Amino acid sequence: MENRRNILEEFRQDKSKDKYFKIRNILNMIFIVMVIVTIALYFIYPLPDGLPAFFCSCLTAILVKAVEVYLRVSAKKH
Repeated sequence: MENRRNILEEFRQDKSKDKYFKIRNILNMIFIVMVIVTIALYFIYPLPDGLPAFFCSCLTAILVKAVEVYLRVSAKKH
């Protein structure tokens, strides 16, 4: 029961302690938009010709998410 209480307290922590909170939210919104663009590119362009555009947008979305995860993990360490 104590372990469960500690986990709940961790989720209820003040977000102002996380100095990257706003940047992470912006990066998450960019990631969601990039995923929607990637899905649209997959269906709009035929596969052999649209493959480079699909891969570039997919890679960009993954990189944005990787930066957000790095900021989240580094904020938890401090």
